[in-house]
Amino acid sequence: MRFVLMILLAFLALAARASEPAASVVYRLDYGGWYTVPVTVNGKGPYDFIIDTGATHTIVFGNLDAIHHFAPSGGPPQRVLGLAASGLFPTHVVGEIALGPAKLSNVVTVVLDEWKVGDTAPYGVLGLDFLERYFVMIDRARGEVRLYDNRTPLEIGEKGWRWTTLKARQFDAANARLFTVDGYVNSRLVRFMIDLGATGTIINKKAQAKIAKTGGFAIVANPRNGATGSRVKGALNEKAEQEPLRVEKIRLGRSTWYRHIIFVHDAPVFGELGVEDEAFGLLGADLFHDRSVAFDFKGERLWIGPR
Repeated sequence: MRFVLMILLAFLALAARASEPAASVVYRLDYGGWYTVPVTVNGKGPYDFIIDTGATHTIVFGNLDAIHHFAPSGGPPQRVLGLAASGLFPTHVVGEIALGPAKLSNVVTVVLDEWKVGDTAPYGVLGLDFLERYFVMIDRARGEVRLYDNRTPLEIGEKGWRWTTLKARQFDAANARLFTVDGYVNSRLVRFMIDLGATGTIINKKAQAKIAKTGGFAIVANPRNGATGSRVKGALNEKAEQEPLRVEKIRLGRSTWYRHIIFVHDAPVFGELGVEDEAFGLLGADLFHDRSVAFDFKGERLWIGPR
């Protein structure tokens, strides 16, 4: 009996440690709708970084390089995908990037022009090389981003939370491993890449044609919620024309959004990913502004909280 009790206590202690976040920081929605968090670089900062689930690598911008003067790595260039184009960029030795006590060491990455919004700009992007090491929760009620050790799966038992499958997909054409989710727009299946680096949600013309068969959408002038493409305009100094539509319903698993604005554009990034012939889209940050969301990359689950 005593032995069983010791095992039980050890299990409870392990569970308690597993439920404690490895890092917890306050976030804000800034720069047109990006999830913005305070990051330190080589112990200095904090600097505003964007959470970007559509970026395979953490990257830094020229305004941060102007402060730290990162040395060229001398290694091969790194490809950066954009909405309107892609490019190969030289890499630099950045060092350590930290979100609270959570750290990514020996970072070698590209330095891009700032993603300017008006006269201000963040200093970099936290990509999947950082985020995928954790169970990432964006808690809207508390205004926090919390990172949990992904070695122990977390179940969210709070009322109103639901999960749907988050698929790791290798895009061979772009040599990129990114995460997708099956969505239903007006009851039509559209596969989306989860891309919090986009402030709005965009679909290709193939998806638009599929949705059009159901009716239930309208062209919108001067939409208020979202401006997909600001990411690319900042990263590669390009603009992309997009057609805004208001759709009746978007569903991910058992979570539903009504009368939401999306954008239609046959962006070259779809060709880079090799998905130009399927109904495909980029699921932007705007979809989650009104609720909490959590990413279990290892367990391949996308958790969506109540409004």
